[in-house]
Amino acid sequence: VELLHGAYYLDFEKYFGSRDKSTLRIHAPQKFSEHSEHATWLTVLDKSAFEKRGLELPLNLPVGINEGGNKDIEDRFFVNIPRNKTIANHILAKENFLEVIDYDDDGRSWLPLPAIRDPIESIRLNEEWWGQKHDFIALPYIPFFSNCDGYDSHVFLGRLLEDHPDCLSVPLNKVESTNEFSFTRKEPYSDRCQDLILQCTYEEEIRGSSEKFRWFEASSGSNLFHITRDAVTIAAFVPSNEVEDWGRTMFLDKMRNSYDLIPVSIGDEMGGFLNAIPRVVELELKYYQISSGTKRLVEAAIYFHDLCTTQKQDYFGGSAKILDDMKERDILPCESDINGAIKSDNYELIIQYYP
Repeated sequence: VELLHGAYYLDFEKYFGSRDKSTLRIHAPQKFSEHSEHATWLTVLDKSAFEKRGLELPLNLPVGINEGGNKDIEDRFFVNIPRNKTIANHILAKENFLEVIDYDDDGRSWLPLPAIRDPIESIRLNEEWWGQKHDFIALPYIPFFSNCDGYDSHVFLGRLLEDHPDCLSVPLNKVESTNEFSFTRKEPYSDRCQDLILQCTYEEEIRGSSEKFRWFEASSGSNLFHITRDAVTIAAFVPSNEVEDWGRTMFLDKMRNSYDLIPVSIGDEMGGFLNAIPRVVELELKYYQISSGTKRLVEAAIYFHDLCTTQKQDYFGGSAKILDDMKERDILPCESDINGAIKSDNYELIIQYYP
């Protein structure tokens, strides 16, 4: 029995919870560094960058509730409720738990289940979330993409790049690294995810304005976050004294403003705009295969495609000036219903990961 939608977790647990039918699988990154067990690339967010650009904080930051009932940084564990049969079956099949099939027992094709959005008031944060001790945080997942099919609020880099069924995962004993002194410059044979599409949902209130810029409104060239160039060990991630915190250690702090971090910036071809959303977002990660079991990130970028304006058509009360400005940029109104409201909050996240 497999639960495919988090909305039915309580009913599922009530019926099957006492039947001892659960399987626990622990994923740990294996292919970022051969010298450090379970090391992974980390994303890094800097408080000053958000203040400088007037950027709204991501809606998938680690949030907990402290003893006073206020929002605080969660530093124990995450709970995600992913909803993707294809990914779940693939992972279980790798562990020999089941045989993957492409149809249900009655012969009908499986249809994706609708996304469940977190209440905006539970995930929207302000500057107080940072607290007084630290002005940065490192995370094992990608910020901003807060509701994606198969990953829920947190798209962990290790699980995405090593476990997704549509990615090429090359066994370590067959990986061919790049020889930088070779005259032939043979392309390495190693892991890659090309044109990997994740179905995601905006949890931001795209139909209205915001006091600050949202990530999809960032202009071309804007830096949204950083990723560590090399994999970071668990020991360097967790605190070792009372001054440090989860994802905010002295080791990670020393990486800031150095070549140890790779900026993730909006591509120059098309940036974001106020009153517009991209229906396709592309994340590109280029790495260098140092050895069979070690990768080094060399370049990262985000590209926006297929933009549409969230302004209603003028006959539904939309601003004629904004619509004209958008039209000059070849940005037309988003598909709407008979009342002029935007039909969908969905977008595609395309992953390009290659040496």
